[in-house]
Amino acid sequence: MANTPSISSLQDTAINDQSSPGWIAARLDRLEAWPYPHIVLMMVGITFFFAYFDISNIATVLPSAMHEFHVGKEAAAVVVSLGLWGYIVGGLVTSVIADRMGRKQGFLLAAMLYGVGSVVNGLAWNFNIFAVARFVSGMGIGAALTVISTYMSEISPAKGRGRYMAWTTLPGLVGSALVPWLSFWLVPNFAHGWRVILVLPVVGTLFVLFWIKHFPESPRWLVAHGHAQDAERIVAAAEALARKKTGRAPAPVLAPAQIDVHSRGISIIFGRRLLPWTILFFVIWFLNYLPIYGAISMGVTLLVDHGIPLQKSILLTIGYSIGIVLGGLVAPWIADRMPRKWPAFIATVVLGISLILLGMYPSNTMIAIVYFLLAFQAGIFAPSVYLLTAEHFPTAGRATGIAICNAVGHVGGAVAPFFIIGVYQSVGFATTWTVLGIVIFALAIALLPTRNTTGVSLEAISDATPAP
Repeated sequence: MANTPSISSLQDTAINDQSSPGWIAARLDRLEAWPYPHIVLMMVGITFFFAYFDISNIATVLPSAMHEFHVGKEAAAVVVSLGLWGYIVGGLVTSVIADRMGRKQGFLLAAMLYGVGSVVNGLAWNFNIFAVARFVSGMGIGAALTVISTYMSEISPAKGRGRYMAWTTLPGLVGSALVPWLSFWLVPNFAHGWRVILVLPVVGTLFVLFWIKHFPESPRWLVAHGHAQDAERIVAAAEALARKKTGRAPAPVLAPAQIDVHSRGISIIFGRRLLPWTILFFVIWFLNYLPIYGAISMGVTLLVDHGIPLQKSILLTIGYSIGIVLGGLVAPWIADRMPRKWPAFIATVVLGISLILLGMYPSNTMIAIVYFLLAFQAGIFAPSVYLLTAEHFPTAGRATGIAICNAVGHVGGAVAPFFIIGVYQSVGFATTWTVLGIVIFALAIALLPTRNTTGVSLEAISDATPAP
């Protein structure tokens, strides 16, 4: 395709020339700095913070909740599983809203769901209310992960997409890291400490309600849905801010190939061209959630059942809070330097080795090491592979694609508590970790066919023929 003039030389061109889907995408992707107010990054990060906090808090409060409601391990597994089924439903419902009504509407719904669920979870007066509230907060978490991955992939310039996603994921990893520390202080020492831990995510909802007006809608979504003037306004402001930050005009823009804006959602991701990628990401997320959620959500419960006191069990998982922050700090540095699958692959292989070693040499030291590496892998894997998933689907079906792949993946998380309990009761404490290690190795292998999306425009990725 022949080069087209730079945006600076086309200021007087009709708006419908520069506001087509191809032009909007190309104008965004060539920018060299974060082209929006930093409050956008901060608020996405805060949303991630409380979503990840809510993901992690069930593990450390579950023993106390079980005691107060007079239920056993099987009931605890039901609560964890309901939260994961909530992820599935929330992600699917919100993806439809985000693809049809806009990414901001999906964002708002996600925050409302996990806020309401968290409050009711913390105030629950019986086990049934506790379980239902966990399902609702799970809906919010699934919605948040779907919408944020979609939103950040679409509004970020191509060369910094991985970096910006990693920076916004980092607060979420910090939120997850804080859970063991707060739980270590609050849960054993205060009668209602576990309830306080569950209520805290509502703070994220309040932030989003106050600041949602500062979020730009995705220009890619706007122009794909016939709102060219709104997309043009947002992109023009982004270009002006990027020019101010860098001190120079943006590089010339090359118009990409024609983009299909008529196909929608499921018809795209289950079409013959994209179906191989859809299936591959089904497998990736299933193999990720099954062992990770199993170990994180039921780990403390198994340690206590194995004979380790509650406070010491929580202490043995403190390494999780260190590993997840370190992984999150490494992720932005490597995000745009290499294909996204390689950091995720390496971290996953190292985790698999550690789980096998724990099965061979079960000890408190190995438990602490495994929880550190569980978290480090999550810190690398989450921003890399959430973004990688989003990048493999076109704008018209991106939120739906992420949601459905995560939904199938979260089935692994939903069955994880029962899987863990079944393996634990069948083969014992040590071999349970070996089984998890084998699943993690399968996850590493599944990452290998994904393609290189680093620094490539979303439209160029969408146009490529998948052949995993």
